[in-house]
Amino acid sequence: AEAYSNLGAHQSDLGRREEAIVSYNKAIELKPDFASVRNNLGNVLKDLGRNEEAITCYNKAIELKPDFVEAYCILGHCMKSTGRNKDAVNAYQQSLSMKPEYAPSLIGLSHAYLKMGLSVDGLKLKRRVEGVISFGPNGSMRILEKPQ
Repeated sequence: AEAYSNLGAHQSDLGRREEAIVSYNKAIELKPDFASVRNNLGNVLKDLGRNEEAITCYNKAIELKPDFVEAYCILGHCMKSTGRNKDAVNAYQQSLSMKPEYAPSLIGLSHAYLKMGLSVDGLKLKRRVEGVISFGPNGSMRILEKPQ
């Protein structure tokens, strides 16, 4: 299963996403409780615009590993991109309940709030994110270890 997982990651990195899907599915066939592979498969499917299939993968990864912060976050991204902003908010909040300063979830949550017309909540989070992310003069960005 590990070998197929590694092969899938390599194929994905090379942009060979359909081949990566086959490899990840083979890894899952050999090891059905492989949460990180289900997450990686979700990422490939999301990249291909197959959001509903990706959502299924992220939910299964979370079922297998309930503290999978990253899976909750990317699930939020998928929900948001399909217009399910309330579900996105729930996913981001789950992620943040485990890792309160997880910048990708903070950013996603602020965008979901703004899309829902909750500008006060969205702007509050945006200010909070600015404490977690340092923006350089040339538009560069880096995630800080601790909020300032």
